[in-house]
Amino acid sequence: SVYATLGAFLIIAAFNPPAHRSLIAFTAWSSLVHGSVMGVQAVKGVIPHSDLLLAVTPMLAIGVVFLLLTPPRPTAGGTG
Repeated sequence: SVYATLGAFLIIAAFNPPAHRSLIAFTAWSSLVHGSVMGVQAVKGVIPHSDLLLAVTPMLAIGVVFLLLTPPRPTAGGTG
């Protein structure tokens, strides 16, 4: 339910990415952290090793893609 809600807000954010930069960045970083924690758990045997390919890899990929899609921070003072 959390990811479904996040997905709905990301669809809204897609219409104006600069206005929703923090949501996009949150999605990226939370995906990277979640994937990293699951990766450690899989290596330590806390969760099945198959989760490395089935869950960890997609979470890390999502994090990287969203980092690449995060709009740059606006510059102070603007143009002029």
